[in-house]
Amino acid sequence: MRMPLGRFNQSSGAESEVISAAKPETLKALEAEPALLMYEGWAENTNDEYVRYGFPKDIKVVGNQLVFRFCEEGRFSKAVVKEFASRLGIYPLEQNTTHWAIKDGGLPAAMLARLRRSYDVAFSFAGEDREYVEQVGAMFASQRDQGLLR
Repeated sequence: MRMPLGRFNQSSGAESEVISAAKPETLKALEAEPALLMYEGWAENTNDEYVRYGFPKDIKVVGNQLVFRFCEEGRFSKAVVKEFASRLGIYPLEQNTTHWAIKDGGLPAAMLARLRRSYDVAFSFAGEDREYVEQVGAMFASQRDQGLLR
């Protein structure tokens, strides 16, 4: 994914002062923090009805762009994000502008309870193979967590 550098840290508060695109080594800290990936516009007729939840990875500056991968772990409906917008510090102007804002605090537990988990892989197996399949699943999860799977 790409975003113009001028949109990075837009609508962020004091909590973002230690993160700077001018200091690429500080961008690594963002990879450990959960993020919401939303498309510009909250109108009902926009293309995507969901807001993605996950972690940005491999964040780097390339020319005048911030480039990153997004490892999705689930999705929220736009309605859920709208419901919690004021608690998240997402104000009306931000809802219609593509930008990367760093906010202090985590997502409310009541909001996380409504997360629709995403799965890239599903296993179908006979009951007697459960132990082996659990080992395979753990291997995939480990490789995902180490950034070895894309």
